[in-house]
Amino acid sequence: MKKIKKALRRSLFFGILAAVLFVAGIPMIVIGASRAGESALWWIMAAPGIVFVVFGFYGSAFIWIFYGSLRGRYRIVCAVENERLYSVQEIAQQLGIREKEVRSRLTVCFSKGYLAGYKREGDRILPNATVAFSERTLEGVCPNCGGKVVYKLTDARPVCPYCGSVYKKEE
Repeated sequence: MKKIKKALRRSLFFGILAAVLFVAGIPMIVIGASRAGESALWWIMAAPGIVFVVFGFYGSAFIWIFYGSLRGRYRIVCAVENERLYSVQEIAQQLGIREKEVRSRLTVCFSKGYLAGYKREGDRILPNATVAFSERTLEGVCPNCGGKVVYKLTDARPVCPYCGSVYKKEE
């Protein structure tokens, strides 16, 4: 999850940067062009302004398209890691997208290493046996409200996310 979050933050940063450079480049061109005959301010203001506008105009679209596709992959990773959806059918149903799209996004997520600790067998996603013992998670049913309780083996006292009662771990 860390890897895809880092990629999302980086993509968001560059998307915002490209948009700001586009907006900042326009007045730089105007100011530089209005001073073209007076001094070398033309090269100091207008030339970088032109570069900013071109980068912002063309680069911004590509960066935001990339960011959007990355958000889709992030949603798949969240469905697997947080919501514990372990089949293409479950993920497609939960996210409201076609199974074919889920398969292609899963392929990219596994190839980029966004789903570390899992392995894919056809349309199923399974926890990888090489995950550290302390990172393994268990599931149980809360005896008070019947809610699903997901906890790590290292959690001393898991708490039900629905009613807040302490869940007694099964041995």
